[in-house]
Amino acid sequence: MPMLILIKMILVLALMVILLKKKIPFGNAMLIATLFLFVLTEPTIANLTNAILRTGSKPGTWFMLCTLYFVMCLEYLLRTSGVLKGFTAAARKLFGSDRVLLGFMPAFLGFLPSMGGAIFSAPLVKEAAKNYPLTPERLTAINYWFRHIWEFSNPIIPAILLASEITKVPVSALSGKMFAFTVASAIIGIIVLLTGKPYRSSSSAASKELPKSPALKTDNSLQTENINVKTAIRNILLAVGPIAVNLILVVLFKMNTALAMALVLSGMAVILRMNLAKFKEMLFSAFNFQMLWGVLSIIFFQQMLETTGTIDQIVLVFESSGIPPAAIIWITAFIVGLLVGSPQGYVAIALPLVAPLTSGNMDVIALTFIAGNFGTMASPAHLCQVVSYQYFNADFLKSLMPIVFMQVILVFFAAIYIYLF
Repeated sequence: MPMLILIKMILVLALMVILLKKKIPFGNAMLIATLFLFVLTEPTIANLTNAILRTGSKPGTWFMLCTLYFVMCLEYLLRTSGVLKGFTAAARKLFGSDRVLLGFMPAFLGFLPSMGGAIFSAPLVKEAAKNYPLTPERLTAINYWFRHIWEFSNPIIPAILLASEITKVPVSALSGKMFAFTVASAIIGIIVLLTGKPYRSSSSAASKELPKSPALKTDNSLQTENINVKTAIRNILLAVGPIAVNLILVVLFKMNTALAMALVLSGMAVILRMNLAKFKEMLFSAFNFQMLWGVLSIIFFQQMLETTGTIDQIVLVFESSGIPPAAIIWITAFIVGLLVGSPQGYVAIALPLVAPLTSGNMDVIALTFIAGNFGTMASPAHLCQVVSYQYFNADFLKSLMPIVFMQVILVFFAAIYIYLF
């Protein structure tokens, strides 16, 4: 029965959601869901052993874990040294609004295409939100959403580069076609996440949470530090420099992300004059087992999908269903994005169908990105979502609800935009 594989995957995803709702640690929930997938599909010792060995033997697995660990070390270093607070103060002085900072921080750092990179912006969002009575779920959604507004137009995003290679459409054409989606994402995020009662009542909340000081000026919960231009520039360079250098090393010099982050971290330790004792403290204090275990469990889940042939079976079901070709591509992109939580995943699987089924139609490609991005952003396997809600200690489903709502709006916008233009 061809549809049986879809029923099985629905059960797996439902189990994920139930476990997360019951506050089961993410890594444990993903492992249980992966083993459930294994039992439902091809429960052989060979498949289980193969998935485990491939997960552990892939260089990419360890590069990703090391990269994330070094990112956590850098976050700890910048936070404990006062660089993050200084950067926030400088940016606050520049923009004159904490609310602008909330969206700007993750959006700015979203230029950096790194797995689980939301850990970069999470502490900055937390710092910028100190004067607002925002829930952990709202902070999670802000950090998660604004970081990914560039998924459609950033020419160094791996998914864009892969899509260009598969479809033979120039990167510039893809980015240009979908730039409107980036603009729409930003506007939708501002309306849904950066407006409302929490911001109107921020003054009273701030007065309860923050000590009053003559050096503290408030303009609708705006906190502006008295810093001179030289100090502001130094703060910005110290905060932005590591990200910029990492981007240069990875994009221009093709260095793997783990080595690039190790070099950046070492350089910052020298610049900030860390002694050996503080460096050791950073290495120990920054280690977050739950987050790293969650990432490893995601990789294992993705490997199990590949080992059992689950994705291939789902694609075959859609291809033989009689559904219109364009709809097959969009459904495939959404399902794959939902399962693997990776833009590269839906691009690699759905876009090869574009040429034989729709002759490389640009509108179909653009809507494939919209459908795949919807699935990816709603996926429990998306690393950025994992690190965001774990950092803010938020409820998974409550954090996800505004994301799904905004994605639905984005889908309607995309359909209208493609129809008109």
